[in-house]
Amino acid sequence: IYQCVFLPLVPESLLEVLESPVPFLAGIHSKLLPEVSVATDRVVFANLDTGKLSTQSSPLRIPRQADFRRALASDNPQQAAEQLWDE
Repeated sequence: IYQCVFLPLVPESLLEVLESPVPFLAGIHSKLLPEVSVATDRVVFANLDTGKLSTQSSPLRIPRQADFRRALASDNPQQAAEQLWDE
C-alpha cells in the first residue's frame, strides 16, 4: 500500500509542488518536463510513453528484486533499503 502523496496529473500552474521535500508520486505531461527544475538527485522520472526510467543527475541503479525483498524482510527495512540505493 502506497502511503504518501499521489498526484495523478499536476497542472502547469502547480509545477512548484514538485519541489516538495516529502516523498510523492506525481504525473506531469511530457511537454512540461523541460519546465521542471527539481534540485535533487533522488528523483526518478518514469516516461510512460516510452517505458524508460531516468534521473537528472546520476545513472539510475535499481536494486535486484531478491536483494530488495531481503531488505524489506530485515529488522530495519528502511535502513536496509536505503543502503541498497546508496551502494
